[in-house]
Amino acid sequence: MRLRLHCTAIPFALLLLSSPAEAQQAQGTTVVELLGLHTWTREMVEDSVARYQPGVTLADHACAIILRDSVGFANAAAMRFSEGRDTTWIILPVVEPGRRGQVRFRTYQARRPKVQEWADVFALLEQHRQAMQFLQFPEVLLGHADSAYGAAVPEPARELRRALRTHASQRDWELARDAILQDSSYANRTVAALVLSNFADRDSTYHLLVEGLRAVDSGASAAEMVLSALSRGAPRRVDWRPARDALEALFGGTNLFAYTDVLDALAATEIDPELGRELARVDAALLLDHLGAANPLTPPSARRYLVHVRGQDLGGDTAAWKEWVAGP
Repeated sequence: MRLRLHCTAIPFALLLLSSPAEAQQAQGTTVVELLGLHTWTREMVEDSVARYQPGVTLADHACAIILRDSVGFANAAAMRFSEGRDTTWIILPVVEPGRRGQVRFRTYQARRPKVQEWADVFALLEQHRQAMQFLQFPEVLLGHADSAYGAAVPEPARELRRALRTHASQRDWELARDAILQDSSYANRTVAALVLSNFADRDSTYHLLVEGLRAVDSGASAAEMVLSALSRGAPRRVDWRPARDALEALFGGTNLFAYTDVLDALAATEIDPELGRELARVDAALLLDHLGAANPLTPPSARRYLVHVRGQDLGGDTAAWKEWVAGP
C-alpha cells in the first residue's frame, strides 16, 4: 500500500527526497534527510533557518516555509512519516536559490465560477469532504471495488465515483482540459483531474495531469492522485514528448511533493529512454539523492525510473548512475 504522508503545505500530496550523506540521527528515533543540495551544505541550511527563526531546526515543519519565503530557496518541501514505532523520517527536498529557473509554476487566467456541468460532483465533495481520499486507490477510482486493503469504501465515496462516471463526454474532456490549463480556480482543477480519470486511453490525459502538477495551490493534489492511480491501475505505454516542458519543470523541483509519483508514473508508462535520460539531467543531484537516500520510501521510485531509462540496473551506487546520466 502506498503511504499517504503528512506534508507541510500542500494537502493530499506525497513527499520525498534525501541523500545518505545528509542523514542525521537525532535522539535515536528521528532521521532528517536533506535532498537536492549543489553548492549549499547542511550546515549552511541550518544556519540560515536559525538566522530567520531562532529555535527552528530542520526537523520542524516550518523549516521548508522559512527556506522558501525567507532564505530564498527556489522551492522546498517537508515530509514526515514513521516506520513502525522506532523511526520517524523527516525528508526535506530543496531547490537552491541559484537554480530558480528550474521551478516553473503554471500561471492561469482569471478565476472562473464552478463548472455548472459538474454541479453534482461539487455538491458531493462539499457534503462529504473525506470521500475523495478513497479514490486514491486504482481499484476504487477506475474499477468497481467496494473495499481497499480490507477497509470498506463508504457510500459517499461510491456515490462520488458514480457521479464521476457520468462525466465522460467530449464536452467533459474539453472542460477538464480548459480548467487544467487556464483556470485559476483550484476547485475546478480538482474536479477536472477527477474527470480525466474517465479518459485513461488518451495520452493527452497524462499530459494534462502533469501540467496540473505545476499548480502552486492544492489543486495539484488531485492531479497527482489521478496520475498515480492511472499509472498503477491501468499502465500502458505513453508518448510523453508533448509534455516535455511540464516534465522538465517537475524534474527541476516545481512540485517536490509529487516527485516520486512522477518517477513511478513515467516508469510504468514506459517513457522513451532517450527523453527519460534527458529529464534526469535537469537536476541530476535531486534525482540521485532520491536514489541514495537512507529512508525506505524514496529510493525504489528513483531506481525503478533509472533502470527503465538505462535498460540495465546499476544498483544503488549513485556514483555509477551519476557517470551514466552525465555521459554522452
